[in-house]
Amino acid sequence: MPQTEFSRRDWLRTGLAGTCGTVAAWSPLQNRATADEARGKPSSLTITKVESFALEHKLAKGIGPSVALSNMRNALLVKISTDSGLVGWGETADTGGTQGVIEEHLKTVLLGKNPLEHRKLWRAMWGANFGDGRAVAGCDLALHDLRGKALGQSIADMYGGRQRNKVMGYAAAMNYTDGIRPEDQHPPEAAALAKRGFLAMKIRTGRLGC
Repeated sequence: MPQTEFSRRDWLRTGLAGTCGTVAAWSPLQNRATADEARGKPSSLTITKVESFALEHKLAKGIGPSVALSNMRNALLVKISTDSGLVGWGETADTGGTQGVIEEHLKTVLLGKNPLEHRKLWRAMWGANFGDGRAVAGCDLALHDLRGKALGQSIADMYGGRQRNKVMGYAAAMNYTDGIRPEDQHPPEAAALAKRGFLAMKIRTGRLGC
């Protein structure tokens, strides 16, 4: 049975076309089908799997800013797969049960959904009570990666294009290291970073008195 419904936007466009005397020549349903076909029908994508991977790496010495040192580095990766084979990756931190929220709640929210319906999925992931921001962020990054691949666009293009082609980077380095005095560590580290071309550096201070 042919589809006869179309959106409010389609209806408005039909009305505008009518003012020019071209209503009969324009079909919103046909136009939508043509657009889907031209871009490989990304609107038919379906999320088939949501996975999370907790990573952990042990350092030789404790390293950190002014508040604490740690010899462990952790990250939580999120992988969202679709029935087309396209995959999106996101990253977040597993703090206070973040991975559990993804596995027990957000996975249920996302499975079977169209990853291109970003606004719907964003609201569904947050829920009525503003859920775990880290969990939502990891999944949202993966969805952005997936949408960009499906539409053949960079994240910058999806948000209206680049404002510039280059940005100045800075080195977030010169932490405190367990057993090493900052005055022995920071000067040679800064010199090495300057030699690599960094014009700005973020130095950790405040842990030890002068």
